[in-house]
Amino acid sequence: MSCEEKSNFGAFLVGLISGAAIGAGLALLFAPQSGKETREKIKDSAEAVKDKIADLLDDTKDFIAEQKRAISDAVSAGKEAIKKAYEGE
Repeated sequence: MSCEEKSNFGAFLVGLISGAAIGAGLALLFAPQSGKETREKIKDSAEAVKDKIADLLDDTKDFIAEQKRAISDAVSAGKEAIKKAYEGE
């Protein structure tokens, strides 16, 4: 999976989670139950969304760290190749 595909997937996940949270909130607001029950469900839903977003952020941070390592390794390999090419001349 390319960097652009992962970026698009991350954006998709954020949109999906946001849409689910908004839909759940609207469903709870229009549900025929007491205000206390509704507020409790909204609170629970908000906490679940918060946890999902935190997980997504952790995954994104891990992905960025992985990409930084890969770039650093590629730069080091390139420097080494250039060094060997100059030494061989």
